[in-house]
Amino acid sequence: MSECFTVSRYEKPRFLYAGSLGAWEDINGLMDIFCRIKSIIPSAELAIFTNYPKEARRLLEYHHLNGEVDSLTPKELQKRMTEFKYGLMVRKPSIINDVATPTKINSYMSSGLIPVYS
Repeated sequence: MSECFTVSRYEKPRFLYAGSLGAWEDINGLMDIFCRIKSIIPSAELAIFTNYPKEARRLLEYHHLNGEVDSLTPKELQKRMTEFKYGLMVRKPSIINDVATPTKINSYMSSGLIPVYS
């Protein structure tokens, strides 16, 4: 657990999104917000870890963004999450998100990520 909280991981503005690309996840809203972040912090980096890498790459291209895209096992994801500073999550109000949002926030925070959420 202590490997999650190293000073070096917080030095760069590295953002990640881990999850599906379902409508309730509002991935387009997330992309719009990251575009705004990138305009303010040009060195900001984005990684998307999802089981839908082709769709994620298309979304990055559509939004004129560069970023890492990968599909990881749960164990690989836990390890990779320790490399990032922020965990992105943009959600619209819904019953699904009433349950999913606290779970995702907990997952990000337990990995040492600073959650950035709507």
